[in-house]
Amino acid sequence: MSLPLYAQLLAHLLFAYTLFAEPWLGVRAYADLRAAAARGDSGARLRFYRSILIIEWLWVLVIAALAAGLEDPVASLGLGAPGGILGSRFGILFLAGAFAGMAAGAVAVRRDPAFAARQLEPIRDMVPATAAERRVFAAVSVTAGICEELLYRSFLFFYFTEIWALPLAAALVLSSVIFGVAHAYQGIRGIFATGLVGLVFGGLYWASGSVWPGVVLHALMDLRMLAVARALDEAGAPASPRDPAVPEGSAPVSDPADGT
Repeated sequence: MSLPLYAQLLAHLLFAYTLFAEPWLGVRAYADLRAAAARGDSGARLRFYRSILIIEWLWVLVIAALAAGLEDPVASLGLGAPGGILGSRFGILFLAGAFAGMAAGAVAVRRDPAFAARQLEPIRDMVPATAAERRVFAAVSVTAGICEELLYRSFLFFYFTEIWALPLAAALVLSSVIFGVAHAYQGIRGIFATGLVGLVFGGLYWASGSVWPGVVLHALMDLRMLAVARALDEAGAPASPRDPAVPEGSAPVSDPADGT
């Protein structure tokens, strides 16, 4: 594929950012959030959410500028309607089953707040605690669904297959590894967990030729945290071991969790 020079430069810069800068920025931002939460800074979480909104939509602006240099950006970036197996009745049933599974998971955590708290342990300081935080977090969840799928699926699949001329299978694996590393702030287990989720989203992208099934599933997975946070709030169970409701010396139990 012949790309204008500016588009090639943008693609290489965005890839370098995704590979190196994004994981480092995520670790630093989450460390700052935890420190602010420990100081009792009540506005820290909202600032953290707003920074995510700004950064991720900036990715989309860069991808839009890159798309302007493509002969067929809809096909190249998977922006069309789902096709292949996910465009069939089987695909509709698969997506319906995925939605039902996530709904069942949301019901389960509401019935067992202790389980919910364990699930949230790696990202406890990100959990919205007030009505204002929940509203902004909902926007963050939808933003992550759109922007992260455009970056980690649409862009990376294009970059690896069109610029590096790699097969789709390699693009799937590499993009999933990079997606996992981008969640390094969740720790090693979080990297592996989100990497596996990336394989699922990448598989959806490959099977359908469209980014939109992954966008919807990604946003819904992140929105589940609102149900979990509400369950904890109703039960009076804190998500953070620093919360005064947790007896001093209590040891948190860590479990992998999906993150934004």
